[in-house]
Amino acid sequence: LYRAKELNEMKLLSLIGIFLLAGWSYGQSWRASLQSARQAYFYKQYDQAERSYRFAEKSLNGKTDLSSEKAQNAYRSGNYNAAVEQYKRGIKNAKTASKKVDSHYNLGNAHLKQKQYKEAIQAYKNALRLDPFNKQARYNLSQAIRKLQQSKNKQKAKDNETKDKRQQDQRQQDQTNKDKRQKEQKRENRTTKDERGNKNSQKKNAADRILDKLQKDEAATKRKLNNARSKRKGTPKTSEYDW
Repeated sequence: LYRAKELNEMKLLSLIGIFLLAGWSYGQSWRASLQSARQAYFYKQYDQAERSYRFAEKSLNGKTDLSSEKAQNAYRSGNYNAAVEQYKRGIKNAKTASKKVDSHYNLGNAHLKQKQYKEAIQAYKNALRLDPFNKQARYNLSQAIRKLQQSKNKQKAKDNETKDKRQQDQRQQDQTNKDKRQKEQKRENRTTKDERGNKNSQKKNAADRILDKLQKDEAATKRKLNNARSKRKGTPKTSEYDW
């Protein structure tokens, strides 16, 4: 009985040891990943840092918010879309007003990098609502407003240029169509003139043929008359009475 009790205690101690070892390994695992991520970030190895951050975040299972660090890593790597998503997470998970201000401000910077000026303006305004004396947020807000106006002016100039080109192309097309119509009209006029000339020529030829025929008929009639006269002159007169 004593020996069985001793064995049970040994099993219990073994299980406790296994659990402690697993917990220690788990703690060491995510800590090592986080340390690796921060080291990679320091040496500007942003892809490696992102992989280590993902592993650490998975190991922590949401117990610790790494969105701020992941956002900065994505921002430095130029992946501004990913940075925007992480900054939004940071705003949602922020425990203090200061962290929320930082997340809004950095979110504005990520939008500004992508020339998303309206979104950047809104983010800076949100930061200033929480911290009205934030000079950097106020300065960046003025820059975003200026760039937005420049973008609008540039777009307006581009639209006007496009409109002018479209109008110019339309005028050229209208002139081309006009020239084409004029050429077609001239061709039709020449055709009509030629047809009229041909008709007049045909009429003249017909008249000439009729006149020629009349002249021939008249000449033939004259010949017949002359022949008839000649016959009458050459025939002796006969007496009506027989003496």
